Amino acid sequence: MKYLLKTDIADFLIESEIDYITRLSVYNGDLDFKIERNPTIDFCIRELLSYLEGDLRFFQTKIKFNGTDFQQKVWRALSEIDYGETKSYKEIAESIGLPGASRAVGMACSANPIMIILPCHRIIGKNGNLTGYRGGLKLKKYLLNLEMGEYR
Repeated sequence: MKYLLKTDIADFLIESEIDYITRLSVYNGDLDFKIERNPTIDFCIRELLSYLEGDLRFFQTKIKFNGTDFQQKVWRALSEIDYGETKSYKEIAESIGLPGASRAVGMACSANPIMIILPCHRIIGKNGNLTGYRGGLKLKKYLLNLEMGEYR
């Protein structure tokens, strides 16, 4: 099932397979699919809206993702970054036992199918600069500022 959630910040495409969210991404295309909801999508919507209001720090939405073994290691490492914390690509590479794989970590982040819940927006350059984000740097900056309490 697929659902398009329109917010002031971005339009989000949410996809589910029965009890799991399989995709959460910024949607910029034409609406060429049937919009459907189920309890899994409804739960994800409630959590996402609560997060965007600054009220939710930990997602309980069940997720399921497919990718290479390397991508899955990176995505699991993303899930361990605390709300309001940032890490560099190098720190993630080191945390998965591949200290020379910073660029590959960046590629895995760009392929992240479940943004925000798997918080690739919390990954920054080693010098502290904001780096690429599939949802756009404006959204990345917004999410980081939200987690720092700027919008409360």
